[in-house]
Amino acid sequence: EKCLRNFLESPVCSWIFMKALTNKSNWLIEPGGYGETRLSGLKAYCKMDFLFPVDKHIHILDWKTGRKNTYKHTRQLIGYATAAENNFGIPSDVIFPKIVYLQPSFDELELRITENDLKAFFNDVRNQTDEMLSYCADPQRNTPKPIDAFPMSPSKGTCGHCNYRELCFPGENWGSEGPVFDNDR
Repeated sequence: EKCLRNFLESPVCSWIFMKALTNKSNWLIEPGGYGETRLSGLKAYCKMDFLFPVDKHIHILDWKTGRKNTYKHTRQLIGYATAAENNFGIPSDVIFPKIVYLQPSFDELELRITENDLKAFFNDVRNQTDEMLSYCADPQRNTPKPIDAFPMSPSKGTCGHCNYRELCFPGENWGSEGPVFDNDR
């Protein structure tokens, strides 16, 4: 209820109804699938919530109901812009991605995308792909190397959703929702 109220009372809601609604036939709302895009043959997953034109610009909105993470969310917005440019041929200088935080209070994180942002994102995807492939005995068949070739995590916080977290932290009480930490209580 709070998220909905924060959105309905926000300037972005008014703006959507005043400017974006006139071209709703060109809206893209949560496309099916996982948001896979290809960048020079490399896979990246960039599933945006809402893409729409206003005048000669393309806006991308992503709704957040959780904690603000400026670094992570900035990278996410750059990924969305990369996918929009790559999948739809939209030039980066007309793409305006924005995170809309709906709780605890309304807030926004908007980026002005540059070609350097897109190049850096591609380089990150290439480096991450190379790292993943380095753990394959046979990359063509996606056959992993033996388990001792994988580094154990030094941080429980990064393991919350990993299906193999018991390997790094044997005997830990993970609970059904991930690790249980004193500061989570």
